[in-house]
Amino acid sequence: GASRNENESSKSIHYLQNARGLLNQTSVEYKNKNYTGAEELATDAYLDNFEYVEHVLEQKGSHSMVQNIEHLMREELRDLLKNKANQTEIDKSIKASNVKLLEAIDLLNGVK
Repeated sequence: GASRNENESSKSIHYLQNARGLLNQTSVEYKNKNYTGAEELATDAYLDNFEYVEHVLEQKGSHSMVQNIEHLMREELRDLLKNKANQTEIDKSIKASNVKLLEAIDLLNGVK
């Protein structure tokens, strides 16, 4: 019933919030020149958090949002980290991901 859906939504929102936290932490670690740590955090944000939410967002009919976030987090940010891009570029990429993750949170919250 409805409660299961609500439960799934709140779990998904938790994952998305978590992903945002990990991305912010990625920036901090990168700033501290802990490049390996930064890459691990970015990977966790994607694999251990966003991946669990993808199907829920798809169900809500937001395929393009999923693809967008996937591209930002899995490809763009991880490439920048691997290539030791400058902090400004890293932060710009993280900010773009965070904006999209917030949109996903709003979608799940039913905020129009």
